[in-house]
Amino acid sequence: MHELSVAQSILDIAVARARAEGATRIRSIRVTVGALTTYVDESLRFYWDAVSEGTLAEGSAIEFARADGRLLCLGCRTEFATNEVDLQCPECGGLWTQPLAGNECFVDSIVIDMAEIERKEAVCR
Repeated sequence: MHELSVAQSILDIAVARARAEGATRIRSIRVTVGALTTYVDESLRFYWDAVSEGTLAEGSAIEFARADGRLLCLGCRTEFATNEVDLQCPECGGLWTQPLAGNECFVDSIVIDMAEIERKEAVCR
């Protein structure tokens, strides 16, 4: 259920940025999600549809890019990659690890529609 608050935060960021750019609509949004977050794309999509209703983002698509996880074993100082929440060091078997990458979640890009800007020609005489 923590995906609900994540989806709401993503929406808040996207709407604030879109408004700052003078957007009339958000068409799509791309979010990078680290492998160590345990966020489930389908759950985020479900909540996205719910929280975006009635906003600039209503009906928009949300896409996810996954960032690999990287951990440091605090026992033997080995750095290792993981795409799961498997925290065990492959070198010493230790479980005392520190995330180096893969726990991020951020808005990568937003595709928006802009309002037509009225242009009036000035006639100089």
